[in-house]
This record gives sequence, C-alpha cells and structure tokens, in this order.
Amino acid sequence: MSLAKNWEFFTLDYLPYFIAGFIAAFVFALISIRFFLKLINRIKLVPFAVYRIVLAAIIYIVYF
Repeated sequence: MSLAKNWEFFTLDYLPYFIAGFIAAFVFALISIRFFLKLINRIKLVPFAVYRIVLAAIIYIVYF
C-alpha cells in the first residue's frame, strides 16, 4: 500500500500512530547505532573480514 496513492484515506485520527511510530523508530535507531559503534570499537572488524573472505571462497568453490 502506497501512502501517496491512498492519502485520502488518512485522517487526523491516525496522526498519533504516525507520531508514535516515528518516535519509536528514531529512538531504536539511535540505540542501535550507539550499540554497534561501541561494538565496532571494542572488537574491530577483523572477525567480520575473515567471515566475508571465507564465505567468498566457499561461494567461489561451489559455483565455479
């Protein structure tokens, strides 16, 4: 459902739901970004790089 196509169905009754959803998404995004930045500072990206290299090698072997 596209919000732009169905704009006429929305009334001011729905405004609190949109505001609550926006605030909840904003707060969760801030918490998530803060958590992942602390995690990256603590463990760095070496395990992720090793995982991606191993995964790429496995995919290369399986498909080629």
